[in-house]
Amino acid sequence: MKLETLKVVSSEWGAPLSSEQIAKLSIFVEHLLAWSRRFNLISKKDSNIEAITKHILDSLTLLRFISIPRNAKIIDIGSGAGFPGIPLKIAREDLDFSLVESTHKKFLFLKDIAQKLELSNFCIFNQRAEELSGCDEFKNKYDFATAKALTDLTGTVKICFPFLKKGGALIAYKGEKLEQELKELKQRVREEAFEVTKRETIFISKINLKRNLVAIEKRLDF
Repeated sequence: MKLETLKVVSSEWGAPLSSEQIAKLSIFVEHLLAWSRRFNLISKKDSNIEAITKHILDSLTLLRFISIPRNAKIIDIGSGAGFPGIPLKIAREDLDFSLVESTHKKFLFLKDIAQKLELSNFCIFNQRAEELSGCDEFKNKYDFATAKALTDLTGTVKICFPFLKKGGALIAYKGEKLEQELKELKQRVREEAFEVTKRETIFISKINLKRNLVAIEKRLDF
């Protein structure tokens, strides 16, 4: 799979990536592979262009799933090697992004690639989300929170909701256990505090990708 696959699929979605955006994603891939050879930022099975391209498209499924207003403030919790935050920022340069990653070597990579790509309105924090959410400057601040492979849905809601404005939404990337995790969420978090506003399974046949996405609106402060 080549990076051109990104251009083809994004065009099919009605939100084509420009040549400049593809070039930035290419820099991201090359940089991630170089860093990973030294610091094992990603697993060995993901240490190739094809696997990283799949992760990029997976990250961008959010833009097919839900409409994000211009200049929205988004916090990505547990960013790891930059998924979904980096691809989303490249695709939507207008968005104001904060990335939270507690692992220092991954934080250093994110900081370095952000400088190389000259990303503006883009901040990276090397702290645990649970600690950061206790600071007044981060509470009830963001329009959206994103989380991929963070923890189960109940834990993800409890970690992410303190960052969100009332009426803001968590967008969680989930796997096959979404249905079970939604049932557990309704049992473990009081119903008036949240509303599941959208859920969808997205298939990308070209890369054999299936992704469950769920949007959960914050109704009460945590």
